[in-house]
Amino acid sequence: AKTALNAVRNFPVPVIAALNGNAMGGGAELAVACDFRIVATRARIGFVQGRLNISTAWGGGVDLMKLIAPNKALDLLCRSSMLTAEEALSIGLIDRIAEDGEDLDHCVTNFLQPYLLQVPQVMRAFKALAIGARQGLPRAELDEIETAKFAAAWVHDDHWAAADNILKKSK
Repeated sequence: AKTALNAVRNFPVPVIAALNGNAMGGGAELAVACDFRIVATRARIGFVQGRLNISTAWGGGVDLMKLIAPNKALDLLCRSSMLTAEEALSIGLIDRIAEDGEDLDHCVTNFLQPYLLQVPQVMRAFKALAIGARQGLPRAELDEIETAKFAAAWVHDDHWAAADNILKKSK
């Protein structure tokens, strides 16, 4: 399970968890391994492992501590309760709730619209930086990742095509 969650965490482009129901225990750990969490109005999420007299595993507790303030994460773990979508949004555990009457697929599609405008190498550069930051890499290493990804994007044909489009529009 840890290998699977690490594959999600380290996937080279952003990963979205779309929750249409309850995500509890291991399901909540999978959700926080993703980069973003989008939920249906009725969805709930909870780290309920304590109810089973077990703790988190496979990095789920670590992800939770990095995602929200450690004291809030500790409180969630110790309470072992389920949060409504609104409660989870208020503490930064989830990123978007489908509007009343909005289909979850439609909500995910709307969330993704600006992301789909990014070319693959730029999306991968942003994700590489996020992975490094999540891993707690020192500033110098993050700077190296950013510079290397920038250099690769700069020389890519997509950059030059975008630059040409801007120059044509300014004339």
